[in-house]
Amino acid sequence: MTQLDKAKSGLRLAQILFEETESLERSEEEVNKAIIIADSIQGSSALDIQLRLYELQILIQMEMKKYRFAKNTLRIASSIAAKQELHWWTYQFYLLKARVFFLTNDFAGSLTTLNQGAALADQRGDFDLKMAFWIVAGQYSLMLSNWDQANIYLQKLMPHMGLDETLALSSSSTVTPPLKDPSSSSLDSPSTPPVPQQSVKQELCQTKQLRVFFLILYISCMLRSGAVAKALVALTALHSALDETRPKDTEELQGVFRIPLKVNQYNDMQHQPRHVPPQDTPCSYISIKWMSFSQVYCLTYLLSGICSKADMTQPMKCQQFLLEGIKVVDRNVYLQTHDDQAEKMLMAGYMHAAKTGNQVIAAATGSCLKDLYLATSQGIKASQQTKQNMPILETVDRVFQSRPMGPLLSQE
Repeated sequence: MTQLDKAKSGLRLAQILFEETESLERSEEEVNKAIIIADSIQGSSALDIQLRLYELQILIQMEMKKYRFAKNTLRIASSIAAKQELHWWTYQFYLLKARVFFLTNDFAGSLTTLNQGAALADQRGDFDLKMAFWIVAGQYSLMLSNWDQANIYLQKLMPHMGLDETLALSSSSTVTPPLKDPSSSSLDSPSTPPVPQQSVKQELCQTKQLRVFFLILYISCMLRSGAVAKALVALTALHSALDETRPKDTEELQGVFRIPLKVNQYNDMQHQPRHVPPQDTPCSYISIKWMSFSQVYCLTYLLSGICSKADMTQPMKCQQFLLEGIKVVDRNVYLQTHDDQAEKMLMAGYMHAAKTGNQVIAAATGSCLKDLYLATSQGIKASQQTKQNMPILETVDRVFQSRPMGPLLSQE
């Protein structure tokens, strides 16, 4: 194996350890070794692998709450990306840096970083990515209940998301809105720019996933300010946007989507094309991982329920939305336990509880095992587990009806 091959293998091993196991220390150890190898390779042949390794190292350090180390790694990686004019990597590091600042309660540093990313995207002509930086900044503001700051970013985003037109059409419609909200009777409120400004044609964001996240931000801010009528209009747009962004593959299901970049702008790079290795050629997009599709659906159901609660003309709709949302939640949580490791842990807990006479624990783990077998189409195991559960459940039932719970927890 060449040194480059070793660096690639180290990256993949560290990725698997980080994503598929809980061995953060082992993952950190492997990525550190691979970085040493990548740093020792002369020339730019290992540049992309080197930056991927730094990115993974930052993610591991963040997961381990080693924020000071993460900031140091970010400085090194950002310097390399900027020196080589790899702007697509610079964007990634801006997003990571903003996240580190946010996790360390440095909100000002986070917003400064996101604004720098937006400025670079504007300079390079990557319009949708500028929208992404603004949306993240708005979401961070929302999470910290900094409503004034969230509204500032909302003002910046509004002309580029096509919602002004929808609001204007809604207000001029003869159909009676679900809720008459005095505070939102005029479209020139501080929350949204005046409609007449639409005479100037604004560039619209083309990435559908970004429109979804913008609408979530907008609805949250409208609900906070009491402009429920506007939130309901945006909610209809959000439902349509979600239908248009149904995942096409596993990556999109997990929340990964692509934002296009303007490739032709990179043709003036200082590197001559013949000297640029394949992995260092300009990227046509940047991949961003946000909430998973199911998480977005859950949040939309929650917002729908809150909006419907305020709309007293349809009280049952609120309950329907919230119940559907709970079903979706029961299903990232439940499906995540359907693996071999979950079965092993439940089986070990069941056997130990049965052996030590902890009937309540045995009943709980036994019932979970039966449900897991049914959900994973293991009918024979489910039938066997049901038979084993019956005497335990009968014992629990008898004791609950006749005596204190003490005898259920130990056998003496």
